[in-house]
Amino acid sequence: MSRGLATNLAITALALAIFAALHLRTGRVEANEGLGWDGRQYAHMVTGGLKDGTGSTQTRPLLPLLTRIPFKAGLELLPAFQLMNFLYAAALCLFLCLIFDRQGVAPAYKTYFVVTVSLCIATSKMFAFYPTLIDLGALAVLTASTLVVLTRTGWSTGAAAILAVTAREFGGALALFGFHRDLRRGRGFVLSLLIYAPAVVAVFLLRFWSRATNVGDRDRPLATFNEVVAGFASALDPVFISFFVYFMATLLGGITVLLVMRPLWSIRQLRSSPELATFALPVVAAAAVGPDIWRYGVFLLPVLALLFAAYVREHQPGVALLAAAFLVTVVTQQPFVRMDMVQYFRDWFPVYLYQAGDANDAFWSTWQVRFVLTGILAIAIGFLQWFARRHARSEDPVPATT
Repeated sequence: MSRGLATNLAITALALAIFAALHLRTGRVEANEGLGWDGRQYAHMVTGGLKDGTGSTQTRPLLPLLTRIPFKAGLELLPAFQLMNFLYAAALCLFLCLIFDRQGVAPAYKTYFVVTVSLCIATSKMFAFYPTLIDLGALAVLTASTLVVLTRTGWSTGAAAILAVTAREFGGALALFGFHRDLRRGRGFVLSLLIYAPAVVAVFLLRFWSRATNVGDRDRPLATFNEVVAGFASALDPVFISFFVYFMATLLGGITVLLVMRPLWSIRQLRSSPELATFALPVVAAAAVGPDIWRYGVFLLPVLALLFAAYVREHQPGVALLAAAFLVTVVTQQPFVRMDMVQYFRDWFPVYLYQAGDANDAFWSTWQVRFVLTGILAIAIGFLQWFARRHARSEDPVPATT
């Protein structure tokens, strides 16, 4: 076994240990006997047929099909989903490590990123609390497919994008990323279009199939155009904007705060690799039109991994800065705090309560403290970054004079 593979497996094992600890500590969703809401629909697709989901869940057939394997092997439904989540968590961490290897990231930084991911709500704790969702598997498939697009050329990259689409519709963003990347690198327009267009077409074919076969009596259908317009209108609400900024800035805890507090640097990275912006734009747009801000925003994970790789290569953050960012992760993600249904909506989906008019005084006092504390920590991160840059400039050699 090579040293690099051994390191990656050790990092993955550490992440799985954290995920297991979250499983033991965080509790379980109580709705529908532990299946939750969307999770109950994915369960129908496992125990019955793919057409037994809803208009939205039917567009994501890959992960329910995979969950049938342990279910048909004899596991009960909930343990089958939990087992698959452990496999997805392992795959996600391993493929993140491989992406960082390709980017030349040192093992310490690679470990830091993966450990942070394993502590965050959107990438780990949500699935310990609500195991019947398929989003963790979709993240693993999207990350693996991103690695294929980064390391291969030709038809295999298009196939990887199609696979990502069958896990979740955000795989279409990867197809746009790959197409833009090919064009920027000089690949022919027609060939690139033939490679990646099928993945985008698959998004609409899955939508058409779900509308044609959906039984329609268990949940609402896919969003209509008018609902999307209404979603964009609600996004102009200052309260929604506040929650949107908070959740997007803390999506990966301290890691996203590190990037947010270097806005000009981040913009330069997006300008130098514009395909990253092409990937990010549809994901951010989807996150901006409804209450599930971080549930949609988390599909920026491959983009954030590539930005973090560039960040640590260029700036080589030290222990103090990384420790401060880790503190932000612990404060904003609260990984080992036990969850219940009250906290689930108040802490993770506050926009639902706000839009329903159920936000009471305790709700607002909690979020006011959270906004202020997170703002203070972000400013501290910004100061540490400024100090590190100034210190680095002071150590630059002084040019000789004649």
